[in-house]
Amino acid sequence: MEIRRDPITQSWVVVGHREPIELETCPFERPAMGSTGAHEIVVETPDHNKRLSQLGDEEIERVQGVWVSRVADLKKDLRLKYVSIFKNQGELAGEEWPHSHSEITGTIFVPRRIKYELRASREWFKEKERCVFCDIVRQEEKKGTRIVDVQGDYYALCPYASRVPYEVWVLHRRHNHLFEQPKAGANRRQLAALLGRVLRRLEKISPAYHLVVHTAPNTRSKKGEGAGAGCRAASRDRSQLMNRAIRQRERGGIITTLVALLFVALLLAGIYFARHPLLRFAGERLVVEDSLEKSDAIVILSDDNFYGDRATRAAELFRQGLAPVVVASGVRLRPYAGIAELMSHDLFDRGVPKDSIIVFPQDADNTREEAEALKKLLQAKRWKSVIIVTSNYHTRRAKYICGKVFGRAVTIRMAAARDADYDPAQWYEHRKSIKRFAHEVAGYWGAWGELHGERS
Repeated sequence: MEIRRDPITQSWVVVGHREPIELETCPFERPAMGSTGAHEIVVETPDHNKRLSQLGDEEIERVQGVWVSRVADLKKDLRLKYVSIFKNQGELAGEEWPHSHSEITGTIFVPRRIKYELRASREWFKEKERCVFCDIVRQEEKKGTRIVDVQGDYYALCPYASRVPYEVWVLHRRHNHLFEQPKAGANRRQLAALLGRVLRRLEKISPAYHLVVHTAPNTRSKKGEGAGAGCRAASRDRSQLMNRAIRQRERGGIITTLVALLFVALLLAGIYFARHPLLRFAGERLVVEDSLEKSDAIVILSDDNFYGDRATRAAELFRQGLAPVVVASGVRLRPYAGIAELMSHDLFDRGVPKDSIIVFPQDADNTREEAEALKKLLQAKRWKSVIIVTSNYHTRRAKYICGKVFGRAVTIRMAAARDADYDPAQWYEHRKSIKRFAHEVAGYWGAWGELHGERS
C-alpha cells in the first residue's frame, strides 16, 4: 500500500491492490471518521456478457433513470453532503466484478476535487457573471477542434488541459447543475445515445476506464422548515389582523388605517417572496418557439451575437432538412462587407453549403425596416412559408412585426436561438439580461402602437 498527496487537489490518496481512495486529510493525522454514509450497486443489465457500451440507447437511458432516482432519494438524507456516481470498467480501473455495474456512494463530506471545481467556478462567475462550463461549451462549439461527438443538445469534448489521456467531458448545452433534476425539455435519450458512442470509441483504444458523474452537493437543510413555519405564522397574523379590523370597524380612524397599511405590507411581502417565479414567467413570455415544418427558406435576422448563436441554430435546422436555403440578413458595415457576410461565413463553418446561402445586405435601422426589406425578397422569390431565426428574447417582437409586414400570404414559424446574455429563467440576475428585457418590452409595445391598426 502507498500513501501520497495529489499535487493538484492536495488530497491524500491511498493506492493499493484495489482502486485508489481519496481522503481529505492524511489517515495517520487523526482517527478515522464514523461509518455514516451509503454505498449502492447498480446492476446495469441481466446479461453477464454485455458491457454498458453494448446496450441500446433505451437500456442506457434506463440505467441513467436509476442513477437519477437514487441520487434524488439519497439527497433526502440531510447527513449526506455529496452523492457520487461512478463506474470502473476493466481490471486496470479497479473493477471488482466482471458483470456490468456502476456504484453510487453518499458521503458526509464534499470530495476535495468537487470543492476545487466549485471554488474555481465561483471565481469565474464573480469576474464574468457567467457559468464557466457554459462558456466552455460555447467556446468549444465555436472552435470545433476538441469536439468528439454531438447528439442534440449534448456535447462530448476533450478538455483544454486533460488530467489523464483520452479524458472526455459530456456536457449539456443549457445550464443545469443538478443531474437528478433535468431541465424542462431535456432529452435524456440523446444523452444515452451520446454516452454509448463515446464509450465504444474509448474501448477501441483502452480496455479500462473510469466514468464519473458530477452533480451539485446536497444543499438541503433544516432552515427550510423554519422558513415554512415563519410563512405560516405570517399568514396566521394577517388573518388575525383582518378579523380584528372587521370587529373594530366602527372605531374607524387610525386603527383602520394601520390595518390597511399592514395588509398592504403583507401583500407586498408576498409579492417579494414570489418574485422569482413571477420574473421567470415574464422572461419566458418573450420567447416564442413554434412547431417547425418544412418551409421555403430559413431567414436569420440581423444582428447575430459574438458566438454566432443565430447562425448555429439556422445551420441545425438546415441539416434537419426543414428548408433548402438560408437567408443571412444583415446591416451593411462597409460598401463591400457587413453583418450578412459574417453570418454567411458562420453558416458555412457550421456545414451549410455556399450555394444554399443567400447573402441579403440591407440598411435597416430596426426590425420593422428589416421586415419591409425582406418582404421584397420574399415576393421576388415567391416564397409562401419561412422559418425566422432570431435570438430567444427577440422572437415575440419579431413574430408580431413580421406577421404585420409580411401579411397572411406568408406563413411564419419562429425558431428561437439561445443567447449567452439572456437566460429566460435567470435574466433578472444579470445586468445585461435586464437591459435586454427592458429593451424588448419597450420595443414590443412601441411596435404594437405603430402596427396594431394595420391589417395582417
